[in-house]
Order: sequence, then structure tokens, then C-alpha cells
Amino acid sequence: MATLQQRNYRFAGAGFLFAAAIFLATQNNAMGATFAALGAVFVALSYRNGKQDGE
Repeated sequence: MATLQQRNYRFAGAGFLFAAAIFLATQNNAMGATFAALGAVFVALSYRNGKQDGE
């Protein structure tokens, strides 16, 4: 089961990807690419192992 932090990262990633889709649909490619990159980072973080360093 996903931890709360992982779910929060996944939700934030989905939000950034949704915003990226809106920016790309309105031809604002620079902001679209920025938000797509942020979304990808947050989604990737949501799939990380839940253990912190040193555990």
C-alpha cells in the first residue's frame, strides 16, 4: 500500500501533468514543457521505495 507521501507525490504529479496539457493546448510550449518535467519528477518520486536514507 502506498504511503501518504507517495500518494501526495502522485497527486501532485498528476496535477502538474494536467497543467502541462492545458499549457500545451494553448500553444504555450515553454510552460508546458516545464510543467511536464515537474509532473514526471513527482510521478517518479511517488514510485520510489518508501525507506529513507539510513533505514
